[in-house]
Parts: sequence; structure tokens; C-alpha cells
Amino acid sequence: MVDYIVVGTGLAGICFTEKLAKEGKTFVVIDNEKRSSSLMAGGMYNPVVLKRFTDVWKVGEQLEIALPFYTELEKKLGEKFIFAMPLYRRLLSVEEQNNWFHAADKPNLEKYLSPKLVRDEINGVKSPFGFGEVNYTGYVETKTLIKAYRAYLNGINSYKQEDFDYDSLSYTDERITYKDIVAKHIVFAEGFGMLQNPFFKDLPLDGTKGEVLLVRIPNLNVDVILKANVFLIPVGNDLYKVGATYDWQDKTDNTTAEGLSEL
Repeated sequence: MVDYIVVGTGLAGICFTEKLAKEGKTFVVIDNEKRSSSLMAGGMYNPVVLKRFTDVWKVGEQLEIALPFYTELEKKLGEKFIFAMPLYRRLLSVEEQNNWFHAADKPNLEKYLSPKLVRDEINGVKSPFGFGEVNYTGYVETKTLIKAYRAYLNGINSYKQEDFDYDSLSYTDERITYKDIVAKHIVFAEGFGMLQNPFFKDLPLDGTKGEVLLVRIPNLNVDVILKANVFLIPVGNDLYKVGATYDWQDKTDNTTAEGLSEL
């Protein structure tokens, strides 16, 4: 018998499984490796809502937990996947400049927003009103993380790659049984896969579909995240992630001509 069955190896599943490991709990993780929002994510972390220049909910507490967590996980897995870099928010008017200065003076934001505008000229980017610089930003290369974590789970014989078969699950007050696995608890970390889960499919989840491009831009030469209508994240060798779309109608896994055109 194990303590937990965990379904899913996206960011939520990884974080939960790591917590179990630190608490000395035993577990088996099941994932089909086919569909995961975490695999496709841009992975950017940012403490400020850049539309209105307000702080993210409990951002200080989140960063105090998240950054050491991912750094420790890098050492454990022997992979580099968290990259800290400033973010430049392109300002669109004098009014936005004033709003930026006002926000940078607030006690809850002064740590994150630089009070000085960045006037650097960036090749191909129109920025007559400059940029506001955000600190404590960066990105997690989620695909590298997830691949490395699955390999780690395989190495400790705690991983099954398969579609989860809900019909093979039974339970009593004392135990969970799934095929040949007996556990005390089961946790579903399926993200939008919850919609196919018979235990949770009736919850009011209305997800959005996001598409991200990987593009090559020679001679751009920036080592910061750029944010305007979309974000642009440098990932090395003149490659950049560009995203993301928000589609409330099309929930398929397919990329679209409309998403390509928008980005």
C-alpha cells in the first residue's frame, strides 16, 4: 500500500508530489503524457498585473515559496529550468507613464516597479513613451522541468505512463484501489482534464485555450522579457516565445490559423 496516488505531472502535480516526498509519504504518479497545459505554457512569472499596475494576490508569499522551491528542484534533478530576468512593460501614453510613477510609489509595489523609465531603443520595437521595468520576474522552462521530473519518478519506480481509467478505480472509507495499486488517498492534478473526470466534471470550470509561438528574431538581441499586447520571452539562440492567445470557444488541442495571425 502507498499513501497517495497522484494523477498528473503538470506543475500542480509536481509541486504536490514534491511535498509528499518531503513529508516522507509514499506515492505512485500516473500520467498519459499527452495533454498538459503546463507543457505548452510560456512559464512566465511576474508579480504585477500589468494592465492596471496592481500587485498579484499575496505575491510576496508566493515568491518566497516558489523561487526557492524551483531552485532546490533544479539541484535535485540536475537541470536548469528557472531563468530570472527583468520584464519591460511598453508604455503607450503619457497617461500610462503617470500611472506607472504613481504605482511605483505604493509601498506594496515599490519593490517590484522601478521608478525610472527605460528609454533604451530596441531594434524593431516602437516605444516613444519608454518602458517600465518590473523586477522579480522571469520564466520557468516547463517542458524541461516536466520531462526531468518524469525521468526522476521513473528512476524511483513511482511512475506509470498511461491513460487513467476511472472505471478501474474503487474505494472504501479505508482504502483506494486502482488496478494493482492500493492507496490511502488519491489526488487528481489534471488541470482542464477535470472535465473528463466523473468525480469533478460537473464543477463550473470554464477554461480558456492559449496558443504560444516559438519564433526566431535575428538581431533583436534582448535579454529581458518584453510585454505589450503579447509577451516575448528570450530563450536563447535568437529564439523567443510569443504569447498568448485567450480563446473561450475553441477548446481543442489544435493550433489555429487565427491564433497564428493574432500573435
